[in-house]
Amino acid sequence: MPTANLDKLLALVDPGRLALEIEQPNHLAREQYHLKRMIAHDFDEFLSLAVDYYRHHASQVMGRNNIRDEEAYGEVRRILDSSHQGGLQTAYVAARTGINGGMPAVLNSIRDAFIQEAEEQYFNHAFSTCVNEMDDEEVERLMQQYIQRNRAFLGQQQAEIRARQLARNARDIIRAHVAYAKKVRSQWHL
Repeated sequence: MPTANLDKLLALVDPGRLALEIEQPNHLAREQYHLKRMIAHDFDEFLSLAVDYYRHHASQVMGRNNIRDEEAYGEVRRILDSSHQGGLQTAYVAARTGINGGMPAVLNSIRDAFIQEAEEQYFNHAFSTCVNEMDDEEVERLMQQYIQRNRAFLGQQQAEIRARQLARNARDIIRAHVAYAKKVRSQWHL
């Protein structure tokens, strides 16, 4: 049964740990997939390459083999619709013409979606491991720990915010904290 533990939660979602456990394996899977050319000649080749890469990535990173055609196509479509303004059509134009990075950039967007989804699942698991979200008092204790730890950064007025007020948005606050830590880490090359 979890008890509010900010130190454990922040250790679990530390950007260095996320890089090691999530980002690196995903980048390696992308690196291992070689394209013969930067552009796709037609829509069938574009779709074939995108689906083939999706299967490769899922196999390498998650050990998922034998993904059905419908599932692979559906996931590729979902990813490209959400990662490209204009959806699948915009991704296809980039892959066919070579603009905006061509086919490699399309595959990179699929990789990035894998990373984003894995980080979200990892965060949800870490959060649930460290705090029982159904226990309002426990979430409030977590936010009290957060206020205490960050009092110097919050300023006097913000530091006086009651933990109960922050508890409603605990997930988002910790998520924002991690995003900021990632940004600092990348700027300082830590």
